[in-house]
Parts: sequence; C-alpha cells; structure tokens
Amino acid sequence: MSRLTEMLKRYPFELAPGPSVPPVPPSIGPEPKLDPIEAALLALTRAVHHIDGGSDESLSIYSSLNKREPLCIDWSLAEILGTAREETDAETDQWQMLLEARAEAGPRLLDFGCGVKGEHRTFIEGAGYHWHGLEYADTLDPGTSPEIARLSKDPDVTLYDGGKIPLPDASFDVVFSNQSLEHVQDCNLSFSEIARVLRPGGFLIGSVSQLEAYHGHSTYNYTPYGFKVICERYGMGLKLMTPGVDAFSLILRMLLARLGHDTAGVEMLIKNSEKSPLYRMLGAAGARENYHPRDINTLKLNLCGQFRFWMQKI
Repeated sequence: MSRLTEMLKRYPFELAPGPSVPPVPPSIGPEPKLDPIEAALLALTRAVHHIDGGSDESLSIYSSLNKREPLCIDWSLAEILGTAREETDAETDQWQMLLEARAEAGPRLLDFGCGVKGEHRTFIEGAGYHWHGLEYADTLDPGTSPEIARLSKDPDVTLYDGGKIPLPDASFDVVFSNQSLEHVQDCNLSFSEIARVLRPGGFLIGSVSQLEAYHGHSTYNYTPYGFKVICERYGMGLKLMTPGVDAFSLILRMLLARLGHDTAGVEMLIKNSEKSPLYRMLGAAGARENYHPRDINTLKLNLCGQFRFWMQKI
C-alpha cells in the first residue's frame, strides 16, 4: 500500500472507491508521522471531500505550519506583469474577458482549437461574435473520426495540419483559445500564425496550462512570464492575466483517479476555482498580512495549474 493511500485510510474522512476497486482494509501498526507537505496534502484532500464544511481546515495550514515567516510573494513576477495583474479578487475568467472585449472588438472570432464538438460556439455566438472554428484534421484520437468528418462539412470550421492557418491575414478581431495552446506541435509557428490572422488592435483571449500534468497529447506548458515573452515576440502585448484552477486540485484529481477513487469533489473545485482550499488559504493569509489583492493574485499565478490571458496585437 502506498504511503498516501495509508494516510488517507488512517484519518477520519471518507473516500468513495471507484466502481472496480475493492475497499482497502484498515492499516495495522503505528500511526505514521506526517511531514508538513504530507499534512498539507492531507488537509487539502479532506477539504475537497468535505467541500461544504471541511474546507476551513485548509485555511489553517499556513498559520499552523509557518507561524513566524511572512507570506512570500515573487516580486519579480509582480514587476514583469505590472498593471496586467487583476486589482481585485474577482478572478476574471476567459469567458468574462470575451464579454468585456466585445465592446472594444469587432465581431469576427476564430476559436483556435475549437474541439470536435464545438463546445464554445453557443456561448460565443450568444456574446455577439461571428464564430469560426479551427481544429486539427487529425486529432490523434481515433475515436473522434466521425466528429472530424462532420466538422469537415461545416462551412464555419477550418481543418488544418497544425502548421500554417489556411485563412487570410488580419481576418479576425479576436482569437479565442481555451486550453488548446498546450497541445500545439510548434509554439513559434502557432503564435506567429495567430498574430498574422489577427487584425491590428485585435485580441488573443483564453486559458492555458502551467502546472498541469500531461493530458490528451499535451506538448508544452507555459509560465506567465514565458507566455508573455512568446506573445511579445509576435507583436501581442499583455492586457490582463489571472489565475485559473490551482495546480494542486489538478494534481489531486489525477492522483485520486489513479488510486481508483471518485473525483467528483475535485471536479467541483476545477469548475469553481474560487472555492479552492488553496486559494482560500492564500487569500486568508494575505488579508491577515494586509497584502493587496493584486499581490495575492501574483502568488496564485505562481501556483495555478492554468491561467487566463488577454493579449492585444500592437
């Protein structure tokens, strides 16, 4: 039995076993001594599985493990992002960015990596944009062949090989990319092509992975600084960057799934990052030390699994 499984079985909270995993019998022997990282992981796991009442336990991690040391902010990242950090704790997501951008941008929108089902189309068209999807002709998943065949008949979708985008220069007011840029095969080519099809003053809006494990043929993760650098290389400046779901929730989801446990509690956190025990802990610690929300957002950007971005072509 792994040490983590042993930890989870020794402490008083329930983990729902997966459908094909038999219950693990209780451990026998002395109770293991937990180091601070294990204690934090245990508290976070408890919080996930008692989201309505147990998450307050995670708020005490900072004070119980680090009573004398101040909360550490990466001021280099704060300086790099500058005014592009969110000034409040609103945690503006990519969908709100799209809504706000509509007042400034024209209606032509390219959904970069729209997915075989075009999941974003209804929302985007409801926000007043003229949606056009872009997707790989070969998604590397043989199960998607019927959907690709359907997409090939849709005049509002362009299929391509992941290289040059077969669309004219400056043909879109907004390029939207929701968790797609970590799947591209050539970062420089993809960003240069996005910049090419954007009109001057147009926006690149979306979200991307930072501290997220491999998933679905993912190729590259980005730091907030690295993302800013590659966008600026192709003439796109940063307007706003905000933290998405925290890295520990994403890691915990994968860990519980690999141990055969139900991940419903973590899925709730991933869909509602404001409920993240980690983010609540950071917010409480920051408020106690009188940090500005933009500085807490900087710390969250250090620890997020995904972040949201709003770039503008210069």
